[in-house]
Amino acid sequence: MNRVQLFDTLSNLPPAAFERLLIAVKPPGGLISGDTAPQMNRVKALLDWAEGSSGRGIEEVLVYLNQLQQGTLPIQDQELPNFYSYLQSILENEDYIERQEVYTSTTVEDRRRVPVQDATTVSQRRFSSRLKLRVETVKSDQQAQGNQPDGAPKSQEQVEQWNVLAGLRNYAAEHVVLIGKPGSGKSTSLERLLWEEAEKALQDPTARIPVLVKLCRCTGTIEGLIRDFLVGHQVEVETAQIEKLLGQGRFLLLLDGLNELPERFRTEIANFRDRYRSTTPMIVSTRELSAGGTLGIAKTLKMLPLTDPQMQEYVRAYLGEEGDRLFQQIHGDRLRKFAETPLLLWMLCRVFAAECIQAAKEKRTPKLPENLGLAFREFTQLYDHGTDEHQAIQEDSPVDSRDQWPKLLGHLAFVMTQGKNLIDPELSIPREEAEGCLTMYLQQAGRTNPRECAERWLKDLLTYHLIQPVIQPNFEEHIEFLHQLIQEYYAAEHLLRLLQPPKGKPGLTDEQLKRDYLNLFKWTEPIALMLALIDKENQALRVVKLAIDDVDLMLGARLTGKVNPTIQKQSVEFLDNSIVPLWLKIYLFGETQSEVAVPHLLQALENEDSFVRKKAEKS
Repeated sequence: MNRVQLFDTLSNLPPAAFERLLIAVKPPGGLISGDTAPQMNRVKALLDWAEGSSGRGIEEVLVYLNQLQQGTLPIQDQELPNFYSYLQSILENEDYIERQEVYTSTTVEDRRRVPVQDATTVSQRRFSSRLKLRVETVKSDQQAQGNQPDGAPKSQEQVEQWNVLAGLRNYAAEHVVLIGKPGSGKSTSLERLLWEEAEKALQDPTARIPVLVKLCRCTGTIEGLIRDFLVGHQVEVETAQIEKLLGQGRFLLLLDGLNELPERFRTEIANFRDRYRSTTPMIVSTRELSAGGTLGIAKTLKMLPLTDPQMQEYVRAYLGEEGDRLFQQIHGDRLRKFAETPLLLWMLCRVFAAECIQAAKEKRTPKLPENLGLAFREFTQLYDHGTDEHQAIQEDSPVDSRDQWPKLLGHLAFVMTQGKNLIDPELSIPREEAEGCLTMYLQQAGRTNPRECAERWLKDLLTYHLIQPVIQPNFEEHIEFLHQLIQEYYAAEHLLRLLQPPKGKPGLTDEQLKRDYLNLFKWTEPIALMLALIDKENQALRVVKLAIDDVDLMLGARLTGKVNPTIQKQSVEFLDNSIVPLWLKIYLFGETQSEVAVPHLLQALENEDSFVRKKAEKS
């Protein structure tokens, strides 16, 4: 490259990239004009100096230019870390690579290598195509309800639908909240975006550096969480440097799990957003808008449920010919609405694959579990006992250990969900604390050598089951379930044992149920799963009636639709007998999502009150 070509190339560099080149070349201070001067003038001054007696030659400028274009330019300024190794670490991370082919990684295979040929076969047969998740914009309450007087023209604003990553990129600069049901793909979408943006930043020195922050792990400042993630991916950086980079807008922040952020840090994250809202793009994920708020962010994207074609394509890719049989059962079954959620669809595929093997042995037609709770139970039993599909993973696990796994995980999930306060569940727990609570549990169960058993069996669970170790910034090892839904399921199983204890032991009183569980938001999901597992109808109806009569009508309506379908008629009658305005009762019927409530809604469509009719239409 001659001087003219080099001059043209440098003149056309983005200003930020040219600044990085100057930092690396280090011309004498004052020689190059400031960044307000025309870049062509600055390039000429640089080349004149490089070719002069005090310069180091055009060849050295060329070397630094090539490094800049390849993303390997070493940065000498201590206030600007070199993110090359960080970005490479993201791209080479096995978990993020797997997200490119598989929807979610809640399998122990991820932590244990299989032969290359086996992995290739599985990838080709089951995961030939990714789920193309989509989102839609969500109107604010004011937009949804409208603030115009009756008779005024209504807004014609349309709800937009996006490919999830395109939507997030489009609104990140002004900040955006991504909401969705548990398992709908929020975290996986952020991980996919992290990977793609890291790849982009390696090619474009001016691109923002993506950083993924798990808010459930917050123990101090958000800047500290950012530092932990960067350090964990091979870049040494101090908090002061992070603050400067945030102020310069060098990061794209992906803040995962606002609903999982401990209550005591709500003010911290709100202040953090206020400090950097004008400089740093942010994407925040959460389960529901009511859980943790929106930090004042106006734009909201909602994960859309999977469509029938998406479900059909996925189950065919996963199960081959058996996928059509699964899709037919899902399409006409009460599990249909659960299959709209990617994580739960994947779980149903795993369960159905094992069921097909067993059904073939018994020469019968494979069937799905009756409800979501039972689907979770069958799914977790694959890890308790092993199946032909992943027998190799379980074959060397100790038998005495496997026999204890369900109860140990149930107790651990129960303790973590109880947490340290009434509001927040714990989504991770120090390993020593986990060993301690399991030791106490085994001691109360009359087990000899409870501490030794707790330590050994927890180690087995980390090797073979649905929990994993997480290293904290202070190098303390924590334990967490591979997904919050899995923790909630195991907590539900333990709560069920408290509700229906072995003969001779007292169960939960009405007061305990209301005070310790129904009144606490963090127990809503476990209770909903528990109701699907209860085999005693009177106990299920007891829980629903307590919720409706003594706790919260909205909670009662939701739980009404979770009990066994054979008793939903009675639980809907509890709602029908509640003394509330008819419009509210109609709204509650809709919240049950129960077929038993449909006649009540149809009847309301004929009501003389237009407001009641509108509520019925929306339900």
